[in-house]
Amino acid sequence: MEIQVFEASNGECPYLENLEWVSYMFRVDEIRSSVYEKLIDNGFRRSGHFFYKNKCPNCAECISIRICVEDFKRSRSQRRIWKRNKDLRIVQHPVEFDSEGFDLYRQYCLWKHKSETSEENYRDFLIASAVDTIKGC
Repeated sequence: MEIQVFEASNGECPYLENLEWVSYMFRVDEIRSSVYEKLIDNGFRRSGHFFYKNKCPNCAECISIRICVEDFKRSRSQRRIWKRNKDLRIVQHPVEFDSEGFDLYRQYCLWKHKSETSEENYRDFLIASAVDTIKGC
């Protein structure tokens, strides 16, 4: 498999003032899980079919982390938060369009990025996938 990686200047950083947002990126329709794991281990992130790694000049604030659920140990403060939120439920379901999820994403885009979004952008960013995303560590 050959992947062409491009450097992209994305304009102003959406999180830190007066900094440029630069990333390495590529798009694929499908990718083997083993290749995906190596990319993630090397700091790449995924949104739909797009893979990217931030490489901003004079900045190293964006740090990708991975936590294996099976090895995770909650801290004291995390245990307190868990206890306070014990009424919450985690429900796993197939990745599909959800109008409530889209509305939440739309509100986030307006708040954080000061821009509207569409159902198509939501599907491309959060629903579409080049890799099986259900499996754990």
